[in-house]
Amino acid sequence: MIKLRIIFIKLSTILLIMGFFPQSGYSQKQTKSVPTRRPASTMGSYSFHPLLQVWFINDTLPQSINFKIRRAELGFKGQLNEDTRWFVMVDPAQELQTLATGTRLLRDVGVSFRLGGDTWLTAGQFFRPTTAEGFRSNKTLWFAERSLVGRIYGELREPGLMIESLIDSVTLKLMLSTGAGTNNLDGQNEKDLTFRAELAASKEAGFGIFTSIEDMSFRRHSIYGLDFNLDALDWHLGVAGIFGHDQGRKDMGATLEFGYTFPIGLQPIIRGEYYRPNFDADEKADSFTVGFNYFMSKHNSKIQLSATSYRGMDGNNGTPIFDASIQNTRYTLCHLSFQIGL
Repeated sequence: MIKLRIIFIKLSTILLIMGFFPQSGYSQKQTKSVPTRRPASTMGSYSFHPLLQVWFINDTLPQSINFKIRRAELGFKGQLNEDTRWFVMVDPAQELQTLATGTRLLRDVGVSFRLGGDTWLTAGQFFRPTTAEGFRSNKTLWFAERSLVGRIYGELREPGLMIESLIDSVTLKLMLSTGAGTNNLDGQNEKDLTFRAELAASKEAGFGIFTSIEDMSFRRHSIYGLDFNLDALDWHLGVAGIFGHDQGRKDMGATLEFGYTFPIGLQPIIRGEYYRPNFDADEKADSFTVGFNYFMSKHNSKIQLSATSYRGMDGNNGTPIFDASIQNTRYTLCHLSFQIGL
């Protein structure tokens, strides 16, 4: 009896000690581990931005084609987090073998990193920050094609690095690019440096100035200019003036566009431009365009119809280029453009 009492006391003592000091590997309350769910995408949030544009063109000069697939842009952009963004855009229409296009399937690509506040560093291939018309999205163009001045001085896609900073209402952009053009390898040590400052006086008005130094020599190769854009009360006004200096040759260009948007989505607009590629040779060209845009917001599309009178420019499948041999000859170009993606 005494032995049984001693055994009972020992067992009670052991159980009491185990209750206060649980051994490792055990717990008073065990829970099942919940496996972490893998993210649906390693690219973060992103969006798709297509742009499809086809032309029917006709002019008073010999023309090889009348129908043209001008753009078939497939654009993606997104962000991994609030400090990292990316974008890429390809255009299969550039693979068409016509006189106006080359084999430039890849258009834009880049990654942006926030350096702090509203300052970003972007690396990739994209438009140099020159004229407002030049680096404006193709979706927002007021005409089926950019002006000659806008293409010569502004539509410049190149690989490079760009720092962009927003200070109050002023946006500053500084880009170092290869100067080799779109999708070309960097085969030289000299680089192009482009700087643009833009003041957003309001949501409707913006004023910008820019300069670009090619081959890191302002004396040998440089362009500089200014532009102003106003969109208020359904009215639109755009003005740009650009000057260039290339190995002693001086050139300049200017554009003026003006339009109004009616509540029904109809938008009449006019544009005038003037271009002098060489002051010493007295070479010059000009044009005047009258156009109508009709926006179909329900279908996210628009129809553009325009007629242009050119002097000193030659037709290149709907995209005029300067031609000194016909600077005293005028011809008319008509565009009918259908665009999906606004």
